[in-house]
Amino acid sequence: MEDLTHVTDRTTPDRLAALRAGIAIMNDALSAAGLGGSRQPPLACALGAHATAASQELSMLRKIRVEDNKENVLKGDAEIFAITTGFGADGQPFVKTQLMPFLAKAKVDYTPNMDLVNWAECSAPYVNLQLFDKDGDVDFHKLAQALVQAVGEGLKLSPVTAPFAAVSALGQAVLGAMDSGWFKNNPDHVDSFYVLERGKTYTDYKGASNNATLTLEPYTVG
Repeated sequence: MEDLTHVTDRTTPDRLAALRAGIAIMNDALSAAGLGGSRQPPLACALGAHATAASQELSMLRKIRVEDNKENVLKGDAEIFAITTGFGADGQPFVKTQLMPFLAKAKVDYTPNMDLVNWAECSAPYVNLQLFDKDGDVDFHKLAQALVQAVGEGLKLSPVTAPFAAVSALGQAVLGAMDSGWFKNNPDHVDSFYVLERGKTYTDYKGASNNATLTLEPYTVG
């Protein structure tokens, strides 16, 4: 069987299938290394003692726009994936990845209305969201290893004593892993949203690189 986690550019359907497989490989590897957090859908984290069996608190992604998706115009649509970092109920860092196939074009407002964060199991009320475009030939096994090394070593900070600083440090570790020199073509950094807060509304909120803009709204299910 063909290994879909390590491929070069092809037609769009094949490229997206390869990227989906790579994202699954990364999440499995991160989980095996103890950085997978809860076994929720990708980009899920939690709300700890605030959760009840009858309700869940979410952050819904209502709108998102990217000014420059970092994709070569000759290659067609972008292949953007998201990495979220935070602290799980066990107090340890977690890293989760998710494909965002709808972010295909630059300078377009997309309204996915997706549940970006489920706060049911987080021990800290903050997460980071970072967007990357897959560039060329990416080995997702190596990418997961780089993330494990960067986040897992020396960054198991206490979210109880310093939640804001600890979560922010996780985001910086992700950027370091992406620029670790492990890859012939590093995934291109699109933008970062640091310390997004539980229960807060963000309207046309710009990322740290002023390249992506999103609208997030809290939403309770149940």
